[in-house]
Amino acid sequence: MWSTVFLRVVTIEPGVTVFLDSAKAIEIRGTIVARGTESDSIKFKPWKAGKPWGYILFAQAAASATFGTDNSYASGCIMEYCSIREGGGSTAKYG
Repeated sequence: MWSTVFLRVVTIEPGVTVFLDSAKAIEIRGTIVARGTESDSIKFKPWKAGKPWGYILFAQAAASATFGTDNSYASGCIMEYCSIREGGGSTAKYG
């Protein structure tokens, strides 16, 4: 399984579709900010229909989300209004 590793901040804008090839994965060791909207979601799907991709893994080094006193997003990893389709999954161990 090949992974794309995010070590810094990656922002995915509303309306974007992320296509992943079969047996590919996303590993987050930094920050992912994927904040779609109710009317303009972010989609993660296979490059070819019926050929599942791997997984999205938040490694131990991924930045935890933080929120303000009014519960509004402040920083760290967040995925809102994201559609994740046809991922194949995997088992990963981190020590």
